[in-house]
Amino acid sequence: MRNQFYSLLILLVPEVILSLVAMCALFVGFNPNLDKRCPCKNFSVMLSVIGSVLALGSIFFIQYILKIESNTLIELHGIQVNASILGVKMGIIILTIFSLMLTREDPLYINKAEYSCILLFSTIGLMLLVSSSNLLVAFIALELAALSMYLMTSLKKDDPVAAEASLKYFMFGGMSSAFLLFGFSLIYGMTGSIKFSEINTSLATQPMDALLVIAFVMIVVGLGFKLTVAPFHLWAPDTYEGASLPSAAFIASVSKIACFFITGMIFLNALAPTSMEWGIPSVIQKGDEIIKPLPGWKPILAIVAVISMIYGNLTALAQKSVRRLLAYSAVAHAGYILVGITAIEALGLAPIIYYTLFYALATIGAFGVTSIILNNRGNDDIESFVGLGQKMPVVTLSLIIFFLSLAGIPPLAGFFGKFYLFLGALKVSEISFPLLYLVIIGFATSVISLYYYLKILKAAYNKTSEENVDDLFVREPYFTTRLVLILGAVLILLGGCFPQFFINLFL
Repeated sequence: MRNQFYSLLILLVPEVILSLVAMCALFVGFNPNLDKRCPCKNFSVMLSVIGSVLALGSIFFIQYILKIESNTLIELHGIQVNASILGVKMGIIILTIFSLMLTREDPLYINKAEYSCILLFSTIGLMLLVSSSNLLVAFIALELAALSMYLMTSLKKDDPVAAEASLKYFMFGGMSSAFLLFGFSLIYGMTGSIKFSEINTSLATQPMDALLVIAFVMIVVGLGFKLTVAPFHLWAPDTYEGASLPSAAFIASVSKIACFFITGMIFLNALAPTSMEWGIPSVIQKGDEIIKPLPGWKPILAIVAVISMIYGNLTALAQKSVRRLLAYSAVAHAGYILVGITAIEALGLAPIIYYTLFYALATIGAFGVTSIILNNRGNDDIESFVGLGQKMPVVTLSLIIFFLSLAGIPPLAGFFGKFYLFLGALKVSEISFPLLYLVIIGFATSVISLYYYLKILKAAYNKTSEENVDDLFVREPYFTTRLVLILGAVLILLGGCFPQFFINLFL
């Protein structure tokens, strides 16, 4: 028993480090003198960044100590670790560090010590989520992350917009958790297990049941809220607009990585025998018995993907606020990723992780530029970007890379991400023809997305008169913000130039 405890502790070293750092960051926030001596003017944030770097290094320690290779899987007490999971954890921690570095651009609305502590606990929940190997651990980890994000949204205590956004986020989140837990309980009732592998084995030996279809719908509704897919996205525009910029950046980027990963794990590992593609015959002859198969989870995900891609892109066209535009863009990108999940047998998880990571990186960069605009112009309307190219050419160049990657323009990482997802769907279409329609809709809606991304870039490069450009942009971005933007843009370029290298990291 003691050996198992030590083994579990080794698997969770990054989470343990972040837990200790989160508590320390909260307590040092009570001493304002530390902030005056700190180079970044906030000791809690600096401590959180250092702790996150240590947690990142501990992942390499785990990989070295346990000799984890591409085909290695270690599972213990509901926690599993392999090379793919460690790669996702690294991505989560790196983007968490970027979110912490953006706090310098945030107005004095929030207590940075509280923010750092809550953000780290949300990161811990997301890291546990990607490591979970049973439904119970997955649900607890998801709720830890979600409750922390509800609090992050409400940290602007005197802002009624933030209070409204936080209340909507909490109410929708509580409802989605109830749906998800109900779906998990139905799966447990039908299989007698909460472990992904045992659920897979049990479902492979029993026919489809109407109760199982209800469980799929419940799970899709519950996870759909976390993934920001239509029609379960109603919280996202208000939350992105009402939360502080670092909080919105974290919610829009880091949380998506873990949620899409666990969605892929559930459908690829636990529920794989019940995908029931549309290409199957209308009836199945089994001896003297004729079985009319019920729809599985794949048609359900396909319908949600179509709604998300069309609704998200068309609604984004009408937005004037960039934060709300990014919210509806997130709905569309969730639809693209669901296309990949419907073809997960042909794809595997690696291309989905690749797409999600670089989508998150581009999103957090876009929020970083938006924070600069918000601090200089007081709002984030598209017209507020006018003159940015004149005053801050490096920042604008980064913005071009972020938005063109989100639009899927080569040779950036976003293009190759969509290419791999759609290619996998085309391969599966040889058996299941309706997935071809998903690819066609994905291509068409990607063209639509290019318009509203270019609309922002056009505004950024619209020239204003030389005498007032300095009046429009008085505050220069902090060094940490510029560093996040430059690193993010460089990583997206590298991801596009060497896509196979990054995909191999998650195999």
